[in-house]
Amino acid sequence: SKQRCGAFRISYHCCDTVTNIESYEGYSESINCPYENQYQSSLKYVCRGNRPSTCLQRALITSNNKQSGRFSLNDIKMSSIFTVTISSLTQSDSGHYLCGVQTNSDHDVFSAVELRVKGESTVPSTVKTPGKTIPPTVETLVKTITSTMKALGKTQKQTPSQPIKGTVYTILVFQYPWDLMF
Repeated sequence: SKQRCGAFRISYHCCDTVTNIESYEGYSESINCPYENQYQSSLKYVCRGNRPSTCLQRALITSNNKQSGRFSLNDIKMSSIFTVTISSLTQSDSGHYLCGVQTNSDHDVFSAVELRVKGESTVPSTVKTPGKTIPPTVETLVKTITSTMKALGKTQKQTPSQPIKGTVYTILVFQYPWDLMF
């Protein structure tokens, strides 16, 4: 949900609803920020916290500067949504974020997000492949392990010094030795 909040309104909270996102340390995560069609050419930005009155001044990234450290912004105007991606997440990235769209009035339009970054998990919650993140299934994990074993077997018994093209490498960390028994 979006709410109009402006510089003249002192507010500690902005939006009626908050989008919750959960991820893990080391992963990349995208925050989707929808906006109305009339704001396609407007400045978009994201700040940390939940104070709309100072959000633009504290912006982590804007549509005028689409890359800043671990943050990148992509404005998909045809869909009226902009996406902010944070790479190499740490637990300190957890918290509230506001997506802002500058309007011609004194009140910019905001949507709120809460990001929770958890420590590394012993069992992956997602399987990463170039360009997409998919939830793991037994089938996905078995295919990944099988293709990795086949790829390693074709070249040498030790880990290859160069990645084998077209192969997904997955390192699984098990908590107990009996987890290795299939």
